Amino acid sequence: MAIFDWGDSSIGHPLWSWIKALGVARHRGLDTEILAAAYLAAWMTVAPEERLRAALRVAVPVGTFAYALQYRRQLDFMPAEARLAYEAYMPEQLRLLSARLASA
Repeated sequence: MAIFDWGDSSIGHPLWSWIKALGVARHRGLDTEILAAAYLAAWMTVAPEERLRAALRVAVPVGTFAYALQYRRQLDFMPAEARLAYEAYMPEQLRLLSARLASA
């Protein structure tokens, strides 16, 4: 028997993985430019840096919206007694999306 946990799996933009790292870096006051350069270095065989940075500028707000929708689906199936502890996440993500769109 084999059990596969696909709970955090999805098909999406390959640069969406930067969103979590970006959030942690900003929360800790780290220089996101240095980290973005290191993150994108692994992708340099796929495209030039300028094109990757342009793709990253699109991936962050779109991915933030996708994460908010994904979380909404999780809340929909969560028991009511557990939901209260997690309900603030979606509005928080939508505010973050709004701020990211305003600064884009």
